[in-house]
Amino acid sequence: MSRRLLMPFVLTALLAPRVVEVPRGPTAPTRLYHDDESELLAHARMGAHARSQRARAASVEGCAGAGEEPEPPETVDELRERIADILARYDVPGLGLALVDRAGTMWAGGVGVADRARGVEVDADTVFRVGSVSKTFIALAIMTLVEDGRLTLDTPIHRLAPEIVVTNPWRDTHPITVAHLLEHSAGFDDIRFNELFVAPGADDAPLAEVLSLNPRSRASRWSPGSRFSYSNPGYTVAGYLIEKVTGETFEGYVQRRVLAPLGMTTASFTRTPSIDARLAQGYGSRRAGPLPYRRIHHRPAGELMASPAELAALVRLLLGRGTLPGRGKSAPRRVVSPISIARMERSETRVGPLLDTAYGLAIAGDRSLPVLTRGHDGGLPGFVSEYRYAPSLGVGYVLLFNSSAPTVGPAYAQIRRLVFEFLTRGRHLPEPPTVELPRDALTAHAGYYELTSPRNEVAGFLERVMLGADVVVLRERGLHMTLGNGLELDLIPTAPGRFRFPGYSGPSIAFDIDADGRRIMRLGDLAYEEGNRWHGLLRHYALSWGYSLLEIGAFWNFIWLPAWLFLVVRTRRRMALPPGAPPALAAMCFVAMLRIFIIGLEAGALGQVNALSVGFFGLGLAFPLLSGVALVYTIRSLRPPHRERMEASEAEAELSGMVISLYQRGWRARIYDIATSAACVGMSLYLTYHGIIGLRTWTW
Repeated sequence: MSRRLLMPFVLTALLAPRVVEVPRGPTAPTRLYHDDESELLAHARMGAHARSQRARAASVEGCAGAGEEPEPPETVDELRERIADILARYDVPGLGLALVDRAGTMWAGGVGVADRARGVEVDADTVFRVGSVSKTFIALAIMTLVEDGRLTLDTPIHRLAPEIVVTNPWRDTHPITVAHLLEHSAGFDDIRFNELFVAPGADDAPLAEVLSLNPRSRASRWSPGSRFSYSNPGYTVAGYLIEKVTGETFEGYVQRRVLAPLGMTTASFTRTPSIDARLAQGYGSRRAGPLPYRRIHHRPAGELMASPAELAALVRLLLGRGTLPGRGKSAPRRVVSPISIARMERSETRVGPLLDTAYGLAIAGDRSLPVLTRGHDGGLPGFVSEYRYAPSLGVGYVLLFNSSAPTVGPAYAQIRRLVFEFLTRGRHLPEPPTVELPRDALTAHAGYYELTSPRNEVAGFLERVMLGADVVVLRERGLHMTLGNGLELDLIPTAPGRFRFPGYSGPSIAFDIDADGRRIMRLGDLAYEEGNRWHGLLRHYALSWGYSLLEIGAFWNFIWLPAWLFLVVRTRRRMALPPGAPPALAAMCFVAMLRIFIIGLEAGALGQVNALSVGFFGLGLAFPLLSGVALVYTIRSLRPPHRERMEASEAEAELSGMVISLYQRGWRARIYDIATSAACVGMSLYLTYHGIIGLRTWTW
């Protein structure tokens, strides 16, 4: 039940304005998509799925032992064949791929098709929308300005650009700096509805105008530097600072100082005829088909378009610590210094227990592969992207998918591991660290932990439910964590207070005590504080069961209304509504509200006044009203049947084709009616308290 909890409501709706990231497992049909599980949890979920798939493949291929994995591919052709099998299995159209080592690009090309209708195959020069991978180029551009002495990472942004509206109650003691923007530690919300997509046919607005669309997303919700919360608008502010300092457009400066030195001469933040000629078609699910190209307002955060061959240059640069290796007679080209690359790979603005995977300046660590890798992911409707590099091994890769369907998740998990196995074939990789800790050391971390860094505050109450962590000590398995979204994970100790997931190469979870003596937890970059277990679990199960009752009531209980209408027409009598109808109407209103929200979000229509946004607003107001009516009507129906109902029942009995009793329902049905009505009222109160009922999305 908990896995299905509010999938269509929150993690595909209220949390979806994250214009980035990878498919986050089963909960992420919209990753504007990625999110709202963190990337760490997504890899944990998808890694478990990939391991089971590899075990299945091994048995099918007749490997020696049950569950034994097949050998890594030995050649690029074999790698491509196995990737093609995975793409076909999960109905993913195509993949752009680049394999890199310190010497240069080992191979770049594609598997599958860039356009199903035209049958165009993916190759090394096929252009993809790379989403939030764009952020790494913005960070590199900022570092060139730092090295030129034109700004510093510690400069408060209100000094650089006082005209940009930013709300920070801690400004006097903890001003927001350039580094806070790049590390997502300013405390900002993510993108709001009316600053998401550019209207069809409209031109790109100047960044100053984009930042004026909704300044409310740039309000610090906590002291800057105290927590991480992914925020795309922060990178638009960074892009604006580039323009303010240089006098150029951010696109022009990034092209001149970063893309051109890397040899990425055709990569661009701007859609041009040259780009269009090579741009892959993005797809959703097979049912959704091709997705239209929709530009985003926050261009610095995710609008770059590039090919796998071009993005390979970024991986080479990072492996070369800021210098691009020379080719033939050409000399190496330095873009930034090794010191700048090292700074990009770590966080310096946040306090508390930090892991070596902490998000730095648009580069994050990843422990889901056999060694520590670094990189960034990206995602837009129709596209998912990732680059990774392993500094300790000197290898890396680029993955570019032209689909954002839910099936990309497991395909991505299997392909990334297959690619890594190919790059590291024949090498001895270290065993994951493990230490023995006494039981009392494990018990010290047991408890219920509440998420304190939601990505969007309006949906923070649901993120806290979905990502609340219950940590217990099991007799045989040690420390074990269960999240509100149903994900269960054993925690393997790597050092006192540090733990990793099974199959991970290092710690991804840290426990500690804060300055106020409270127990805290870092789950990747997510910040948690110890909460009340009974309150957290009661809230979770009440919401889970309530939603399930509404979901069932909308489709099961609603049969009473058509049956009633049928009887009214056949008997030509005036009849009261049957007891099951009002709860069904309220539940249907709730389901319709969610459905309209999702449709509006996917269409990018919630930021304007239109039929979808007004429909969501109107249904939101109607839902509590219908819920109250349903509860009163259902309670009144417990009294002895009215004569009118008895006559209706007699009329019903005369109809040979009708066997459903509308009014004289058994006690089980009556209890269910009351439970559904109560769930409607409870959900109405819950959503009203958290500001969802009556939410005018075009002004939020």
